[in-house]
Amino acid sequence: MFQQLKKIKSRSIVVMHDFFIDRIVRLNDPDLNSLVSEVNAKVKVGGGSIRGISQEEIKGGNAVNVAYALAKLGAKISLITVADDLGKSILDNAFAPFTNKKLLIADGKQGYTVSFEVENAGKKANVMVSDVGDTKNFGSEKLRKKELDAIKRASGTVKSKRRASSLCPLSVNL
Repeated sequence: MFQQLKKIKSRSIVVMHDFFIDRIVRLNDPDLNSLVSEVNAKVKVGGGSIRGISQEEIKGGNAVNVAYALAKLGAKISLITVADDLGKSILDNAFAPFTNKKLLIADGKQGYTVSFEVENAGKKANVMVSDVGDTKNFGSEKLRKKELDAIKRASGTVKSKRRASSLCPLSVNL
């Protein structure tokens, strides 16, 4: 296995295309009754804030997570995705430690996910509510010359799939 990992440093891998900004909301009530009750109470009075709920935002999406892991292992990666200025800033910051990366980002809207995490009977569960943004329309029309050149020069490609019928979320050609 370590020999295989050493080989990855000599590889140029293109990863595309999904990128999400994930908001993780950690809830203490495993059946969500208290949150639903608080939301209903706020609705009855015309809205308001529910405080004290732990949250964080992280980079997400199959393609971004795979590209990050490959870069961390030393592979030369080219990430092809779509994002707005906020998304580009998040990707720039996340991949800043790596010199072995190219971020090829087309203008558009990344996806957004709110993930409600709860612990129930000692097991974590999450329910995700997503807006897939422009990742749903990502196709060959988003590929400019620099993306096509990166694909042609690559040792391999990894393309994320977003189909419910797919058992494996990634297609890998190395």
